[in-house]
Amino acid sequence: MKNYARLSGLLLLFLGGCIGTDILDWEVMDARVVITTRLETLAVGETFQLEAEYFDSLGQLQTDASVVWTSSDESIISVDDAGIASAHEAGEVTILAQAGPAQDTLTIVAGDETTTMEPERKAMLQGLRNYDVEGTVTLKELEDGSLKLEFSSDFSSDNGPGLYVYLSNNATNVAGGVEVAQLAQTSGAHEYDVPAGVSLDSYNYVLIYCRPFGVGFGNGEFED
Repeated sequence: MKNYARLSGLLLLFLGGCIGTDILDWEVMDARVVITTRLETLAVGETFQLEAEYFDSLGQLQTDASVVWTSSDESIISVDDAGIASAHEAGEVTILAQAGPAQDTLTIVAGDETTTMEPERKAMLQGLRNYDVEGTVTLKELEDGSLKLEFSSDFSSDNGPGLYVYLSNNATNVAGGVEVAQLAQTSGAHEYDVPAGVSLDSYNYVLIYCRPFGVGFGNGEFED
Protein backbone atom coordinates (compact mmCIF):
# COMPACT_ATOMS: atom_id res chain seq x y z
CA MET A 1 0.00 0.00 0.00
CA LYS A 2 2.85 2.37 0.85
CA ASN A 3 4.53 1.67 -2.50
CA TYR A 4 1.24 2.29 -4.29
CA ALA A 5 0.79 5.60 -2.49
CA ARG A 6 4.36 6.60 -3.27
CA LEU A 7 3.94 5.78 -6.97
CA SER A 8 0.64 7.66 -7.09
CA GLY A 9 2.28 10.70 -5.54
CA LEU A 10 5.13 10.63 -8.05
CA LEU A 11 2.66 10.31 -10.92
CA LEU A 12 0.65 13.30 -9.71
CA LEU A 13 3.83 15.32 -9.29
CA PHE A 14 4.91 14.45 -12.84
CA LEU A 15 1.53 15.24 -14.35
CA GLY A 16 1.35 18.42 -12.32
CA GLY A 17 4.11 19.76 -14.52
CA CYS A 18 1.61 19.72 -17.36
CA ILE A 19 -1.65 20.65 -15.67
CA GLY A 20 -0.87 22.59 -12.50
CA THR A 21 -2.97 25.75 -12.48
CA ASP A 22 -3.39 25.80 -16.26
CA ILE A 23 -6.57 27.11 -17.82
CA LEU A 24 -7.31 25.64 -21.22
CA ASP A 25 -7.58 28.35 -23.88
CA TRP A 26 -9.99 27.73 -26.74
CA GLU A 27 -11.08 30.63 -28.85
CA VAL A 28 -13.14 31.17 -31.95
CA MET A 29 -11.16 32.95 -34.64
CA ASP A 30 -12.20 35.01 -37.61
CA ALA A 31 -12.29 33.06 -40.85
CA ARG A 32 -9.25 33.92 -42.94
CA VAL A 33 -7.91 33.71 -46.46
CA VAL A 34 -4.17 33.31 -46.99
CA ILE A 35 -2.45 33.95 -50.31
CA THR A 36 0.24 31.27 -50.27
CA THR A 37 2.03 32.35 -53.46
CA ARG A 38 5.14 34.35 -52.52
CA LEU A 39 5.38 36.34 -55.76
CA GLU A 40 7.16 39.72 -55.65
CA THR A 41 7.60 40.69 -59.30
CA LEU A 42 6.15 39.39 -62.57
CA ALA A 43 7.82 39.93 -65.93
CA VAL A 44 5.67 41.75 -68.48
CA GLY A 45 4.26 39.19 -70.91
CA GLU A 46 4.41 36.32 -68.43
CA THR A 47 1.76 34.57 -66.34
CA PHE A 48 1.89 33.06 -62.86
CA GLN A 49 -0.49 30.80 -60.96
CA LEU A 50 -1.62 32.38 -57.69
CA GLU A 51 -2.92 30.18 -54.90
CA ALA A 52 -4.84 30.85 -51.69
CA GLU A 53 -6.24 28.87 -48.77
CA TYR A 54 -9.36 29.45 -46.69
CA PHE A 55 -9.53 28.67 -42.96
CA ASP A 56 -12.86 28.71 -41.11
CA SER A 57 -13.55 30.15 -37.64
CA LEU A 58 -12.17 26.97 -36.04
CA GLY A 59 -8.90 27.38 -37.89
CA GLN A 60 -9.61 24.40 -40.14
CA LEU A 61 -8.57 24.40 -43.78
CA GLN A 62 -11.57 24.21 -46.14
CA THR A 63 -10.37 22.94 -49.50
CA ASP A 64 -13.72 23.41 -51.24
CA ALA A 65 -14.00 27.15 -50.52
CA SER A 66 -14.49 29.45 -53.50
CA VAL A 67 -11.91 32.25 -53.68
CA VAL A 68 -12.59 35.35 -55.79
CA TRP A 69 -9.53 37.10 -57.27
CA THR A 70 -9.34 40.78 -58.26
CA SER A 71 -6.59 43.21 -59.25
CA SER A 72 -6.38 46.89 -58.35
CA ASP A 73 -5.36 47.65 -61.96
CA GLU A 74 -6.19 45.12 -64.68
CA SER A 75 -4.21 47.09 -67.26
CA ILE A 76 -0.98 46.33 -65.37
CA ILE A 77 -1.64 42.84 -64.00
CA SER A 78 -4.91 41.02 -64.51
CA VAL A 79 -6.00 37.88 -62.68
CA ASP A 80 -8.66 35.45 -63.87
CA ASP A 81 -11.15 33.37 -61.90
CA ALA A 82 -8.63 30.54 -61.58
CA GLY A 83 -6.02 32.83 -60.01
CA ILE A 84 -3.73 33.09 -63.04
CA ALA A 85 -2.02 36.49 -63.03
CA SER A 86 -0.90 38.06 -66.33
CA ALA A 87 1.46 41.04 -66.52
CA HIS A 88 0.66 43.51 -69.33
CA GLU A 89 2.75 46.61 -68.60
CA ALA A 90 5.15 47.95 -65.98
CA GLY A 91 3.66 49.07 -62.69
CA GLU A 92 2.47 47.91 -59.29
CA VAL A 93 -0.84 46.37 -58.27
CA THR A 94 -2.53 44.92 -55.22
CA ILE A 95 -4.08 41.50 -55.73
CA LEU A 96 -7.09 40.68 -53.54
CA ALA A 97 -8.21 37.14 -52.69
CA GLN A 98 -11.61 36.98 -50.99
CA ALA A 99 -13.94 34.30 -49.66
CA GLY A 100 -16.98 35.79 -47.98
CA PRO A 101 -15.82 38.51 -45.56
CA ALA A 102 -12.32 37.00 -45.28
CA GLN A 103 -9.62 38.40 -47.52
CA ASP A 104 -5.89 38.72 -48.08
CA THR A 105 -3.80 40.95 -50.33
CA LEU A 106 -0.53 40.65 -52.20
CA THR A 107 1.46 43.48 -53.80
CA ILE A 108 3.09 42.55 -57.12
CA VAL A 109 5.34 44.68 -59.33
CA ALA A 110 5.23 44.11 -63.09
CA GLY A 111 8.62 44.67 -64.68
CA ASP A 112 11.57 42.97 -66.35
CA GLU A 113 11.74 39.74 -64.35
CA THR A 114 9.77 37.32 -62.22
CA THR A 115 10.94 36.90 -58.63
CA THR A 116 9.58 35.34 -55.46
CA MET A 117 10.14 36.08 -51.79
CA GLU A 118 12.64 34.10 -49.72
CA PRO A 119 11.01 30.74 -49.00
CA GLU A 120 11.28 30.77 -45.21
CA ARG A 121 9.65 32.23 -42.10
CA LYS A 122 11.13 32.62 -38.62
CA ALA A 123 9.56 32.60 -35.17
CA MET A 124 10.95 33.33 -31.71
CA LEU A 125 9.62 30.92 -29.10
CA GLN A 126 8.36 32.07 -25.72
CA GLY A 127 6.91 30.24 -22.76
CA LEU A 128 3.20 30.15 -21.99
CA ARG A 129 1.95 30.50 -18.40
CA ASN A 130 4.78 29.42 -16.08
CA TYR A 131 6.72 27.30 -18.58
CA ASP A 132 10.20 28.19 -19.83
CA VAL A 133 10.50 27.88 -23.60
CA GLU A 134 12.82 29.88 -25.85
CA GLY A 135 14.73 29.75 -29.10
CA THR A 136 14.49 30.35 -32.83
CA VAL A 137 12.40 28.22 -35.20
CA THR A 138 12.60 28.46 -38.99
CA LEU A 139 10.02 27.08 -41.40
CA LYS A 140 11.70 26.46 -44.77
CA GLU A 141 10.36 25.48 -48.17
CA LEU A 142 12.74 23.20 -50.07
CA GLU A 143 13.20 23.06 -53.84
CA ASP A 144 10.82 20.11 -54.13
CA GLY A 145 8.07 22.08 -52.36
CA SER A 146 8.27 20.18 -49.07
CA LEU A 147 8.71 21.99 -45.75
CA LYS A 148 11.25 21.63 -42.95
CA LEU A 149 10.79 23.00 -39.43
CA GLU A 150 14.21 23.77 -37.96
CA PHE A 151 14.90 24.40 -34.27
CA SER A 152 18.13 26.35 -33.70
CA SER A 153 20.86 25.63 -31.16
CA ASP A 154 19.38 28.26 -28.82
CA PHE A 155 16.20 26.21 -28.33
CA SER A 156 15.26 24.98 -24.86
CA SER A 157 11.99 23.90 -23.26
CA ASP A 158 10.72 22.60 -19.95
CA ASN A 159 10.02 18.90 -20.11
CA GLY A 160 6.60 17.34 -19.70
CA PRO A 161 4.51 14.32 -20.71
CA GLY A 162 3.45 13.98 -24.32
CA LEU A 163 5.00 17.14 -25.77
CA TYR A 164 4.32 17.63 -29.48
CA VAL A 165 5.16 20.24 -32.10
CA TYR A 166 2.21 21.80 -33.93
CA LEU A 167 1.58 24.45 -36.55
CA SER A 168 -1.57 26.43 -35.79
CA ASN A 169 -3.45 29.62 -36.52
CA ASN A 170 -4.23 29.98 -32.82
CA ALA A 171 -1.59 31.26 -30.41
CA THR A 172 -2.57 28.96 -27.54
CA ASN A 173 -4.24 25.83 -28.91
CA VAL A 174 -4.04 23.46 -31.84
CA ALA A 175 -7.66 23.45 -33.04
CA GLY A 176 -7.52 23.20 -36.82
CA GLY A 177 -3.74 22.96 -36.71
CA VAL A 178 -1.28 20.38 -38.00
CA GLU A 179 0.65 17.97 -35.81
CA VAL A 180 4.26 17.96 -36.99
CA ALA A 181 5.82 15.40 -34.64
CA GLN A 182 6.43 14.47 -31.04
CA LEU A 183 9.08 16.78 -29.60
CA ALA A 184 12.33 14.88 -30.11
CA GLN A 185 14.45 16.82 -27.61
CA THR A 186 14.04 19.70 -25.18
CA SER A 187 17.20 21.59 -26.14
CA GLY A 188 19.54 22.17 -29.04
CA ALA A 189 19.33 22.14 -32.82
CA HIS A 190 17.12 19.62 -34.59
CA GLU A 191 14.53 19.55 -37.38
CA TYR A 192 11.28 17.96 -38.51
CA ASP A 193 9.63 17.16 -41.82
CA VAL A 194 6.30 18.98 -42.08
CA PRO A 195 3.40 16.82 -43.33
CA ALA A 196 2.63 17.10 -47.03
CA GLY A 197 -0.06 19.53 -48.11
CA VAL A 198 1.01 22.36 -45.78
CA SER A 199 2.04 25.64 -47.41
CA LEU A 200 4.70 28.00 -46.09
CA ASP A 201 2.11 30.65 -45.20
CA SER A 202 -0.73 28.39 -44.03
CA TYR A 203 -0.12 28.77 -40.30
CA ASN A 204 0.95 31.72 -38.16
CA TYR A 205 2.21 29.94 -35.04
CA VAL A 206 4.44 27.08 -33.96
CA LEU A 207 3.45 25.51 -30.62
CA ILE A 208 5.06 23.19 -28.10
CA TYR A 209 1.97 21.42 -26.82
CA CYS A 210 1.24 18.95 -24.03
CA ARG A 211 -1.17 16.74 -25.94
CA PRO A 212 -2.47 14.52 -23.08
CA PHE A 213 -3.83 17.55 -21.21
CA GLY A 214 -4.37 20.06 -24.01
CA VAL A 215 -1.92 22.61 -22.61
CA GLY A 216 0.47 24.87 -24.51
CA PHE A 217 4.01 25.00 -23.13
CA GLY A 218 5.28 27.63 -25.56
CA ASN A 219 4.66 29.30 -28.89
CA GLY A 220 6.20 31.52 -31.53
CA GLU A 221 4.57 33.71 -34.17
CA PHE A 222 6.04 33.46 -37.66
CA GLU A 223 7.15 36.66 -39.33
CA ASP A 224 5.21 37.64 -42.46
